[in-house]
Amino acid sequence: MNLPSEIHAGLESLVEELGKTTVNRALQMFLRDFPVQIQELRRAADGNDHAEFKRMAHNLKGRCGMLALKTLRERTYAVELSHQGPTAGQRQALISAMEAHYQELSTGLAAYQTELATRPA
Repeated sequence: MNLPSEIHAGLESLVEELGKTTVNRALQMFLRDFPVQIQELRRAADGNDHAEFKRMAHNLKGRCGMLALKTLRERTYAVELSHQGPTAGQRQALISAMEAHYQELSTGLAAYQTELATRPA
């Protein structure tokens, strides 16, 4: 999957601002850590520690925002806001929507990260 043009443009802006090495590392960590953090968030969604659930979702939202992943950030924000309102099942459904969007983007992000790693300085 190719990345949507707004995500590609956002990443290119980050490369101009921060450099390709920094963005490459950030993408590498994001692609490695985000699936693990989703699973941790799922476990927290079933528990009663609303503060921990909110903190975890907030951190994920920040990582999405840092990488200009607007729609994924918005879905993560919906998860963050659900920390006290919906039932655990409803929180899980929001997490599933967020995870599905991540899955849609992950191939394109990985391809961009690989291309960035091999791009001349």
